Amino acid sequence: MKLSRFTSLILPLLFLSIGCTQSQKSANTITPEQLKQKIDNHENMILIDVRTQPEYTGELGHIKGTVLLPVQDITSWISNYDNDKDKEIIMICRSGNRSGRATQYFLDNGFKDVYNMEGGMIGWNKAGYPVEK
Repeated sequence: MKLSRFTSLILPLLFLSIGCTQSQKSANTITPEQLKQKIDNHENMILIDVRTQPEYTGELGHIKGTVLLPVQDITSWISNYDNDKDKEIIMICRSGNRSGRATQYFLDNGFKDVYNMEGGMIGWNKAGYPVEK
């Protein structure tokens, strides 16, 4: 079967985009349910919310005990955690997208136990878990 010129150009791009999607999902993840259980068990971890200040105090609120550190400034604040490279760190945002990038950035910079909360605060709220505003 002979492929058209269009198809022969599009197929490699399609496979490339699938590969990019899979590599973005390669960051460690944790569900809202798993995080809630860890919080209820008083497990020692660092919770970092990478949204903006208006989002943090806005409609979706934030999880008690989180530190607000906007992802757009990650290169300036990551060094504050150099002594925590072996501690469990959970990244949180609105939907899990920005926190996924922050998680991968931490992993790429030598942190070992970093997780992205799947679904972000949308997922946390959907599960009915408590928030602060």
